Amino acid sequence: MANNQFFRDKMAIMEYQYNLFNHLGFDVDYHIKNQSLLKCIDKNCSGKRAGFYISYKDNNYKFRCNHCQKIFDIIDFFQYKNELEKILKKSEVAKLILKYIKENNIPKDTEKRINFNVKEKPIVKKESEKNIENGTFLNYYSSCRENLKNDFSYMLSRGFILEEKEQFYKLGIGLDNNKIIFPITNGSYIRRYLTPKMIDGKKVRYTNSIKIKEEDHYIWQLHKIGNNQIIYIFEGIMDALTMQILNPNYLSIATGGATANLKRLASELEKKASKEHKIILLLCTDNDDAGERGTRELKEVFKGLYLYPLDIRKSLINYNIFTEEIKEKRRKLKSSGIVKEFYLTEKNCYKDLNLRLQTDRENLKTDIEKVNNYAEEFLKEIS
Repeated sequence: MANNQFFRDKMAIMEYQYNLFNHLGFDVDYHIKNQSLLKCIDKNCSGKRAGFYISYKDNNYKFRCNHCQKIFDIIDFFQYKNELEKILKKSEVAKLILKYIKENNIPKDTEKRINFNVKEKPIVKKESEKNIENGTFLNYYSSCRENLKNDFSYMLSRGFILEEKEQFYKLGIGLDNNKIIFPITNGSYIRRYLTPKMIDGKKVRYTNSIKIKEEDHYIWQLHKIGNNQIIYIFEGIMDALTMQILNPNYLSIATGGATANLKRLASELEKKASKEHKIILLLCTDNDDAGERGTRELKEVFKGLYLYPLDIRKSLINYNIFTEEIKEKRRKLKSSGIVKEFYLTEKNCYKDLNLRLQTDRENLKTDIEKVNNYAEEFLKEIS
């Protein structure tokens, strides 16, 4: 009975979740749109790369921390915001929230959406608009592209070769001092810092530009889906770039891992897919626990009819080698003196695709060709 009452209370609270978050000082739509990075709501967590998203599973607002990996719905958020997690059970917090709604005359989201104009200050600030000319970043992209053409040293250190420089030029990849610039749309791009940038005491490797227009986004090569029926999907943009350079006849896309990006990509793919146009999605996330979670999430979101997601990590980077469970086993082996090297206990194991490029280029190209052939054969079978 108690569980049934909590379920009823929770369902009632969800009708107020947008206004509740705003009443607590968080404009959730603003933060989702701008992909704001915030401090974790859990006072015991030092994470500073948390943020809001809309869950594709239940269409509710959620808050997720990339450090402690916790996900908070509005009830959890209220509980931790008011430091009640050690005092009250979640069912008791739900009762308190219903009382809070009544006392503060908070309307249902469907009746009136209220912006209380109190925004938590994002940790990662927007860059200035100095690079915008004529309403786009096109001139900035052009200058950055020339910079990379003149100084290709960083890409050489990442396993690429001079003969591939022209491919970078055609993809529009650029260099701006200490960062690689990945154009996404005319009004948005992603920066990758050559050396991590310190933002509020935390090392950050990637940041997004501002979005000039509402339709701008951060999914690399989304606009090239076209009629492609075999597409490689990555979270990391350097891995997607690696595949695109080595395997130019097939499209590679980088999602960045953000839920909003995944939903948008899934939506675009579903528009293209049909009985006559089935699409194979070759998933290659990182070879660690985050990659495991990412692969599960990708398979979940790409559930559309005529979409076929396939995990290809074992073919390219030999997955499941860098998970925490396997790391712990190797720690025990190392402490016993059985192995000397912590990471190199198995051959041909790499944390990500670009790392393999740096040490095993020719074999990687051979394995990519095998995956291409398998995907082509599979496409014939299902067509």
